[in-house]
Amino acid sequence: MNFTEETRRKGYRAAFVFIAFVVLLRGGLVAHAIYRDQPKDYDRWYKVARWCLQGRPLADPSGVEMLNLPEDDPNKPLVQYRLPPAFAVYIAPLGLLPYHVYVAVWYLLNIGCTVAAVALALKLVSGRWLPWSPLVLIVPVLGVLPFVWDDLHAGNTNLQLLALLMLGAYLASKHRPLWGGLAIGWAISMKLFPVPILAPLFAQRRWKILAATIIGSLLLTFVAPGIFRGFERNLRESGWWYARVIEPYLQSKQKRQWDRESVSVKNMSLYAGISRFTRPVDVLSGNVGRPGDWEGKKLYVNVVSLPQKAADLIFLGFVAACGLAIGVVSFFGKRPKHDLTPAVDFAIGMTFILIATPIAWAYFYALLLLPFVVAAYVSETYPAHPLGRLCRWACILGVLPMMLSPAPPLAAVGLAGWLTLGWLAVMLILRRRLEELPPRPVLSTAKEKPSADSPEAGSAPVASSHS
Repeated sequence: MNFTEETRRKGYRAAFVFIAFVVLLRGGLVAHAIYRDQPKDYDRWYKVARWCLQGRPLADPSGVEMLNLPEDDPNKPLVQYRLPPAFAVYIAPLGLLPYHVYVAVWYLLNIGCTVAAVALALKLVSGRWLPWSPLVLIVPVLGVLPFVWDDLHAGNTNLQLLALLMLGAYLASKHRPLWGGLAIGWAISMKLFPVPILAPLFAQRRWKILAATIIGSLLLTFVAPGIFRGFERNLRESGWWYARVIEPYLQSKQKRQWDRESVSVKNMSLYAGISRFTRPVDVLSGNVGRPGDWEGKKLYVNVVSLPQKAADLIFLGFVAACGLAIGVVSFFGKRPKHDLTPAVDFAIGMTFILIATPIAWAYFYALLLLPFVVAAYVSETYPAHPLGRLCRWACILGVLPMMLSPAPPLAAVGLAGWLTLGWLAVMLILRRRLEELPPRPVLSTAKEKPSADSPEAGSAPVASSHS
C-alpha cells in the first residue's frame, strides 16, 4: 500500500495512541484486580522473590510446594512454583520492594519488554526501527494483542521471554552469535518453554549460536544461581524441580501434573487440540479462568475415540513432520543470501516452539509477533511478487482468527495451534524462495520516502542481485 508522508505519520500516530490506550487500560484493570485481591501471578512471583531472599527452599523431594509466607492468610492455598530455581534468583531483588510498588514495577517491566520485542522485530525485519509502511507495525500488534493482553493481566513471564528471544535473534543477525546465544539461553533458564528452538537452529546450521545457547542456558541455570544460593544447594533443588515438574511429563499420562488443565480450553497448544479431537475428554474441565461459567456443563469435540498413547503418537507425528520440513528446507538447502534470512529463520524457530510444546496458554502465542512482522513487511515491500501476495493473504486470514482464538468455542478446537502450523508453512515457503525477492530497500534517513521504482513504493520487484 502506498503511503504519503502525511498518511504515514497519521498511521503511526494512530498506532501509538492505540498502544498507549491499551497500556493504560490494562494497567487500570490490573490495579483493580489487585485491589479486589485477585492478583493472578503477580502475587506468586512476589512470594517467590521474598522466599528466595529469606533463603528458604524452593522445592523439596516430597513435591510439597510450601511458598506461603508466615504472615499469609493460612486459609489461602499454597502458592505453586514450577519454574527453574534459577528464575527465583533472577527476580529476588523485587522482593525488597513494597508489594504495590512491586506490582507496578513488574507491570512496567512487561510493558518495556513488549515494546523492546516489537522494536527489535521491526529492526530485524526491515532494518529500521519504524518501517515506511505503518501497517508493518499495526498488523502484528493486532495479531498478538489478545496474547499480550492476557500476559499483562496474568503478570506472567512470557513477554520477558519474547524480548530475550528477539534480542538473541537481533544479535545473531548482527554477527554476534555468542551474545545472541546467551540471550536465548537466559530465556531457557527462566522457563523451559523456548527449548524447541534448538532444533531449528540445528537444522539451519547456526552452529555458533546453537552452542552459545546450550552453554549459556546451562551456565545460567546451574552456575550463576549457585553464586548466590550455593552450588550444591542449587543443584539439589534443580534436581528436585526436575523430578517434580519435568519427569512426570516424560512418564505415563496418569502421572502428569495439570492433567485436567492440559485438555481444557485454557490450553491452546496443538497437543491439546489433537487430544480433544481424538479422545472423549471434557474440554471444559480444569480451570478455564472463569470459575462458575461452566459449572455443571460439559463439552466434547472428539470425532474418534482413541487411546491416550495413540493421541500422543499423532502429536509426535505432527512435530516430526514439522521438524522434517524444517530440515529439508534449511539443513539440506543452501542458506539464502538475503537480508531477510535471519528474520525468517528465527520466525520458523518461534513457530516451532509453539508447535512442539504440549502446554501453551494464551499468552504463549505472543511469540507469533515475528512471523506477523515478517509477513506484513514482505506483503508491503513486495506487493506484486507471489511471495508478497502469499504473505498478504497470511495476514488477512491470520489476524482476525488469531485475535478470536482464545474464545472458548475456538479454543476448544485448538484453533491457535492449527493456525501456527499454517504460519510455519508460510515461513518455510518464504525461506525456500527468498532469493527470488530483490534486496531489502535501504533508506538513508527516517523521513526519506522510497523512490518510485523501489519495492517499498509498491512497484513490481526487480531481479535479485543475490541470484
